[in-house]
Amino acid sequence: MTDDSKFVLRWEIDDAVAKFGTGKVQSEVFDKGGFEWTIAAERIENDKTAFTLRCDAVHNREWKCEADVGMKQHRVSAGPQDVWPKEERACFDETNDSSVHKPTISSWSPITGPTYLFNGKVIFELHVNIISSER
Repeated sequence: MTDDSKFVLRWEIDDAVAKFGTGKVQSEVFDKGGFEWTIAAERIENDKTAFTLRCDAVHNREWKCEADVGMKQHRVSAGPQDVWPKEERACFDETNDSSVHKPTISSWSPITGPTYLFNGKVIFELHVNIISSER
């Protein structure tokens, strides 16, 4: 693997209270490791939160990407906290929906609570380590 196989997708959401008030928030496209990545958060049943990481290639040929993925959310006073308890292996390719869908036990509302809100912004980090890929 090349040096660009291990990276962090830093998702900063401005005006977080209003955006999360819609029930679904999606990141900009991150161009890292030779792939395009997007992150989404969505309110699901029982006011829980589901996060989705999507990977896509920038061409129409066959491709695949196997990666270990972990997620953290920044706290105001204590730094990053794990959202996903441990890194998980994810396999992305052109034949499926190319995403990792991860429900959490976190309630939707506290995501934008005072513990996580920095001047109206919340910050998530997805730590990605590409194990193997074909582009």
